Amino acid sequence: MKGRCRELLKGLTGKMYVRFTPRGAKAIKAALSLCSGSKVLLQDMGGWMSYPKDCEKAGFAFDYIKTDDGLIPSDAKFPTGSILLITSSAGYMALQDMEHISERCKTAGCTLINDASGSIGEKEATVGDFIIGSFGKWKPIDLGKGGFIASDHDLEIEDSELDFDLLFEKLSGLKDRLDFLYGLASKVKADLKEHDIIHRDRKGTVVCVAFDSDETKDKILKYCEKNDYGYTICPRNIRVERDAVSIELKRISAQQI
Repeated sequence: MKGRCRELLKGLTGKMYVRFTPRGAKAIKAALSLCSGSKVLLQDMGGWMSYPKDCEKAGFAFDYIKTDDGLIPSDAKFPTGSILLITSSAGYMALQDMEHISERCKTAGCTLINDASGSIGEKEATVGDFIIGSFGKWKPIDLGKGGFIASDHDLEIEDSELDFDLLFEKLSGLKDRLDFLYGLASKVKADLKEHDIIHRDRKGTVVCVAFDSDETKDKILKYCEKNDYGYTICPRNIRVERDAVSIELKRISAQQI
């Protein structure tokens, strides 16, 4: 069953080689260990909380790219010899323009590590020198543990043992899960159309709604509570660094509705 899971992930990432890791964090560590570069560039929000420590542990200095609420700007500069480590679904709320980012990286001689934990199943999850991801709780592939690294470069990394029967089930059901979550996100955006929805026109499994008053915040929270949607309050670096309610639709399964 491990082989069948590997083949499905090869298709989802568009890469020749896939290895399984015990956690998503180990996939990040593995990718960084295979890179040589002067510095790692991170998005200033919408990434993952462990990235700075992951860079330090791997012996890399790091810096931040100023983003548009997590999205890499089209004119971002990537120094030659640098490593770009980003989520291709910024804060799980908006897919990045990965093709454009990749072209700029290639032009600059910058290695691209694509954390596709939130974009797996989309074309954005196929772009990069290394594709990494987590199978943790509340991820699109919600095995509850484990992760992966994929590349067209041979990966001399040993596979970790996971529940491959269950992983195959999760991978096989990914399209249905994404269709459900994207459909739910569209409904939430329609219900809250009068509000300031961040990256309204981008696909994601989280919907972030900005507020500028306690009254607006309370309206959004009442909507979440009425519909039994989990939420977190921003500023929060893994979402956005401004006042907003992050509606965590990715925590919901179709069976709960």
